Amino acid sequence: MDTAQREKINVVVIHGVGETEPGWIDQWLVPHLEKWRAFDSVTKPESAAKAKPQQIENKFVFVAHAYDMRPVAVVLEDDEVFKNFCDVAFMNYCREQFATKALRAAKRDELQNEITQAFSSKFASASANEWLQKLQFRGVPSTIAFEPESIVRRVRDPEDSVEMSTWTSFTRRCSLDDRNVSVTELYWADLSKVGYTITERFSALLQLFLEAPDVLGRTFLSDSRSGLSALVRRIMLTANWVMRWPISGLHTAIFVAAFAAIVLQQTHHQAWLPQTVAGALAFVAVTGYQLSRKFLHGKIGLSDLSLSASVHAVLLLGVLALSSRLASPAALASPELYLTFAVTIILIAWLCWTMLIALAIVLLAALAFQKLVWRLLLNRRTGPPIVRPAAAIGISILTGNFWKFVLATLGLFIISTLVGGSAGAVPSCTAEELKELPAAMSAGTYQPCMLSFAKNQLKDVVALNGLALALIALAAGIVVFVRLAMKKIYRARAEAGTLRLPRLIASPLIILTLFATALTNAYVFYIHPALDSTADAHVRYSIRQLFRSNYLEQIGTGALGLILFYFLMVNLLEKSNGVIHIGRDLVDHQYDPKDLSLAMWIDRGIDSLKTMLFKLVPAGTAARLQPADDGNAVSRFRRRQRIQRRLEALIDEVIAGEKSDRLIFAAHSQGTVIMYDYLTNHDGLISLSHSAVYTDPITTSIDVLTLGSPLKHIYRYYYPGYDEPGTHQVEHPPLMSKVRSWTNMFRIDDPIGQDVDLHDGIVNIGIGPGGHTDYWKEHVVCQKIWDMIVSPPATAVTAAPAASVAA
Repeated sequence: MDTAQREKINVVVIHGVGETEPGWIDQWLVPHLEKWRAFDSVTKPESAAKAKPQQIENKFVFVAHAYDMRPVAVVLEDDEVFKNFCDVAFMNYCREQFATKALRAAKRDELQNEITQAFSSKFASASANEWLQKLQFRGVPSTIAFEPESIVRRVRDPEDSVEMSTWTSFTRRCSLDDRNVSVTELYWADLSKVGYTITERFSALLQLFLEAPDVLGRTFLSDSRSGLSALVRRIMLTANWVMRWPISGLHTAIFVAAFAAIVLQQTHHQAWLPQTVAGALAFVAVTGYQLSRKFLHGKIGLSDLSLSASVHAVLLLGVLALSSRLASPAALASPELYLTFAVTIILIAWLCWTMLIALAIVLLAALAFQKLVWRLLLNRRTGPPIVRPAAAIGISILTGNFWKFVLATLGLFIISTLVGGSAGAVPSCTAEELKELPAAMSAGTYQPCMLSFAKNQLKDVVALNGLALALIALAAGIVVFVRLAMKKIYRARAEAGTLRLPRLIASPLIILTLFATALTNAYVFYIHPALDSTADAHVRYSIRQLFRSNYLEQIGTGALGLILFYFLMVNLLEKSNGVIHIGRDLVDHQYDPKDLSLAMWIDRGIDSLKTMLFKLVPAGTAARLQPADDGNAVSRFRRRQRIQRRLEALIDEVIAGEKSDRLIFAAHSQGTVIMYDYLTNHDGLISLSHSAVYTDPITTSIDVLTLGSPLKHIYRYYYPGYDEPGTHQVEHPPLMSKVRSWTNMFRIDDPIGQDVDLHDGIVNIGIGPGGHTDYWKEHVVCQKIWDMIVSPPATAVTAAPAASVAA
C-alpha cells in the first residue's frame, strides 16, 4: 500500500508523576511492545513460545534493517533459538562466539553489528516480511520493529515563566503493512519539583506538610456548605490555618533564635544573650519577608512559612522589648526564661489546634449519625459523603502528630543543650509548686521550676505522639497484611484479576486510628487535667514510661540528639521518595491560591509605604505581584494548568501536524487524570485558543487506555468534581464526541489504581498482582495496545455525560 494511503495512528503516552526521564518510551515501552509482538508470532520451540515477555531483558532484543529498509526485531535470549537464528541468517561462523546467554549479554554490541551486517548483506537481499517468514518458521521470536532512533522535539512550554522555554518530547515510528504508527510521550515529571538532592527533597517534604492539610482539606470540604458539614468545614479550615501559620511561624522564629543562643553559648559570651536573641529574631523578620516574596505564587507552603515566621518574629521582638523594661538584667541573661516562654506559647498554640480537631471529630460523628438516620428513615442521602471530611481531618491529624513528634524532639535538644543536659540543672517542681503554676503562669510570674515543667511537657508530647505514630503505622500494617493474606488465600482469583482487596488509601481502620490518637491527645493533655488536675501527671508519666524517658533524655541531649535527628530525616527522605511524589502531585492538582492572601496584602502595603516615603518602588511593581493571568479567564489550578498546557502544545505542534486518522491515549496513574481533564475540559482548564483535537476533522476517532488510574479510588471518593454519576449534585462534563472507546486496566493489589465508572461504556479489566508500577511490562497490556492499533474497538463510551444533576 502506498505511504499516502496508509492509515496514520498516533499513540500519546502520558506518564504518571515520578522520576521518569525524557526518552522513557525508548528504554521501556517500545522494547516491551516489540518483545510481546515477537513472542506472540512464534509457536515453536515450546520453551521460547511459553516464556513470558516480561521475563526477557531488553538487552536480548536486537533490531536491524532488512533489504527494504524496514527494521526487524529479534529476541535472542534462548540458546536454542540463537542457533536457529544463526542458521537462518547465515551466521554459523560466529555461533560459538555468542553461544551462551552470558556471552550474548557481555558482547551485545559486537553481536548487534554482526546482525546488522547479516541483514544488509547482498547475499541476504530479503525484505522484512521475508525475514519474518523464515525466522518465525524456525521458532525465532521476531516482528516488524519501531525505527531504532527517536525523533526528539523541543516543544514550547506556554505556562513557564521563562520566555521561550521548551521541554523535550520523544517520538518513535513503526511502519506496518497498511498503517503508520507514531508513539509520542508527554513527559512532565519535572513539574513535580521534588528534586534529587537531600536539600531538594527536604524542601519538597516541608512544602508537602505545609500545603497538604490546607489544599486537600479545602478540596475535600468544598461541597460542605450547610448544616453540620459547613460547621466541620469552618473548624477544619481554622485548625489547618493554626498549624500552617501560628504554629509553623512560631517554631521557625523560636528555633532560629534558640540555635543562635546555642552558638553564643559555645563561644562563651552568655552576657550577650538578649542582643543575640533580638538579632536572630530581626534576621528572621527580614529574611522571612524576602523569602515570602520570592516564593509568592510558586512555593505557597514555603511562602506562608516564611511570612508567618517574619510576622511572629516581629511580635516576639515586641515581647522581648517589653521584657527588657520589666525583667532584671540577670534574668534576661539566662536562657531558662526564654525557653520557658517559648515552650509555653508553643503549647498554647498546639492546645488551640488539638481542641479544634477534637471538636471537628465530635461534630463529624454527629454528622454521620444524622446521615444514618436520614438514610434509614427516609431512604435518602444528604450532603457530601462522610469520607471527605473524614479524610480532611485525618490528613491534618497525621501531619500534626508528625510535627509534634519532630518539633518536640528538637525542643528537648535545645533545652538540654542550653541548660547543660543534666536533670539537676533544671530545678524540679514540688507538689505545691505544681499546684501554683497555673496561677503563676496566668499572672506572668516566672518561677525556676517552670522550665522543668515545660521540659516534661515536651517529653510527654514526644512519648504520646511517638506512640500515636506507631499505632498509625500498625493500622496501616494491618491493612497491608490483610491484603497480602487475601492474595494468598484467593490466589486463583487474584491471578485472574477478579479479587477485590480492601482499600489502602484512607482506609477506615487508619482513619479511625487517627481519630483515636487525636482524642487521646486532647484527653490526656487538656480534658483530663481540667477534670482532675492532681492525677493528670500520673497518666502522662505512665505513657512516658512506655518510651523510657531516661533514653529520651539522653537522645535529646547535645550533639547526639542533633546527629540522630539528621540521620533519621535523611533516612525518611530516602524511603519516602515515592510518597513525596504522589503527595506533591495530589496537592498540585488541587492547588488553587486565593488572590487576596495575607502575603498579597502585606506586599501591597509595604510597597505602597516605600513608594510614599522613599520612592524606592518603580512603577509596575504592584502589577508584578498580581497573579499571572493567561488572558482566557482561566486562573484556577495554576499548577495543573502547566501540564494541561503541555498536553495542548504536544497535540498542537506534534500530533496535529501528523494529520492522523486515529488518536490513542495510553495513560498511567496521574496521567489518566490529566487525560480525563483534557478530554472533558474539566474545571475549564483548556485554553480558548486550543482547537487541534476539538475541531480538526482529520482525527476521526479517539481510543483511550488507562492503567492504574486513581479516578475512582482517590478522585471519585475525595474530590467533589469527580463524583460517581447520579450520587451527588455535580454535573459531569461530557467526553469529547470523538472518544470512541475507553479501556481501563488495573492490578488487583494496586494501592492507587482501580476500576473507573465515570461514564457509561468504560471496559474495566482486572489483572493479577504487581503493584502500581511497570504496567507496560504486562503481557495483557502490550496485547491491548497492539489490538487498539491494528484492530480498533467498536464504539463503547457514550459521548454525553452519564450523569445528570441529581434531583
